[in-house]
Amino acid sequence: MGTQGLDWEGEAFSTIEEAAAVRDIVDTMEDHRMFLHGRVNPNQPGDLELMDELAKTWGIVAWKCYTQYGPGGKGFWLDDEPGIAMIEKARALSFYHRVWREGFLC
Repeated sequence: MGTQGLDWEGEAFSTIEEAAAVRDIVDTMEDHRMFLHGRVNPNQPGDLELMDELAKTWGIVAWKCYTQYGPGGKGFWLDDEPGIAMIEKARALSFYHRVWREGFLC
């Protein structure tokens, strides 16, 4: 698996390498309309540290996170310690576009 290729339960999902490859294919088409979001879950060990690599290596345009998920099935709030740390890190990397996926678990 590539960078961030497994979630906190060991399930596979698309890696940043796979997403970048699709973006490169789309870029060969007439409408260059695919932008990469860098996935970050600040309550997942190592994700805040990987933000630097995602920003510098992959040309992402925004950050995406899922606040309702996390290790052990525990999510986070944007105004608690992990959420604030993620926002501050995004700002330090000069990113002002963020995509939050908030929801309720039933």
